[in-house]
Amino acid sequence: MNILSLILVGIGGFVGSAARYGTGHIIQEIPANGFPFATFAVNTIGCLLIGIFAELYKLSTLSSQMYLLLATGFCGGFTTFSTFILDCIITQKTSVGLTIFYASTSIIVGYIFLYIGMMCARFFIQFTGVHS
Repeated sequence: MNILSLILVGIGGFVGSAARYGTGHIIQEIPANGFPFATFAVNTIGCLLIGIFAELYKLSTLSSQMYLLLATGFCGGFTTFSTFILDCIITQKTSVGLTIFYASTSIIVGYIFLYIGMMCARFFIQFTGVHS
């Protein structure tokens, strides 16, 4: 790891995060009857993009610096779901069982930890008396 790599990932992450905010805000305007369409759209677009970037990198069409900027940085800022799905594709080549374990465990543990985080925040607010 070097300073240029950190800068490329940082720039890509900044642009990806801003793009997520903008895309989510625009898509939020579409009626979806409670379905989290903005998140779904961002995650789906992110999967498409990281698939393109990963394949171009694998085929030596995309330099390692551009991969850091676009896949790690931009897609990482835009959505981590795309990285999750890419990891599933990569582990599938080694073991389908490992992929199923990774995917299901990630979802279940992620759900549990998100809930624990929410409970910790509620406890903190009650404990400190801090309110908005």
